[in-house]
Amino acid sequence: MFSYVISIPSLYHRLDQSFWPSINKVNSIKPELYEGIEGKNHELPQWWTSKKKGGCIQEEHYEPGVWGLVQSYINLFNKIIEEKIEEPILILEDDSVIIDTNTFDKDLNDFLFHLPNDWEVGYISGYHGKNKKTVINNYVTKVSSVMQTNAILYNGYKTCKKLKEFILNCSHREPIDVLYLHAYNALSIPLYRSNKKLIYQERYKSSALKNPIVGGGNRPWEYL
Repeated sequence: MFSYVISIPSLYHRLDQSFWPSINKVNSIKPELYEGIEGKNHELPQWWTSKKKGGCIQEEHYEPGVWGLVQSYINLFNKIIEEKIEEPILILEDDSVIIDTNTFDKDLNDFLFHLPNDWEVGYISGYHGKNKKTVINNYVTKVSSVMQTNAILYNGYKTCKKLKEFILNCSHREPIDVLYLHAYNALSIPLYRSNKKLIYQERYKSSALKNPIVGGGNRPWEYL
């Protein structure tokens, strides 16, 4: 399986503290580091600023970071599309941490094996909120939406191309997870989630902190 982790140099401490110590304990994925865009170091491009500001972007000073992550995904999609990768692709973010390294390899393989043939996007992280969901089997649930973007499986470059084109042409500026929700709805993308959450998103009070705050409560990996 092809797998990538998106990070930016100012956040590489996340990789050293949490990501690599977790990922290096499993065999099924060996992510390639993909250097993302640090938004504050760039002038926001016309393709972004020409759109209407979405409801989820509240603070002007935060928007460069929002654009930077969106652009990072687009750039990585371009790489995947150019290489015409047809097998499943796992894209992680640098705050992704495996919940149980002892069972991860089996759990990931079980999820992939039991996905319906029409699958395009699969989540092994994230939360579903209040939306339509159907349990397919012991390993897979079909959902209408999922929040978060860390730890997503894509069924080859054609899915990445579809998402990229939608994001670039979307009429609003929004964080990447909100843009994904719009894409899932507009494009009717078959969306599935692992019944067992395999990765959680480690939370930091500040991107500058080197001591992470793990999750929310005692069991940060549970679905909300």
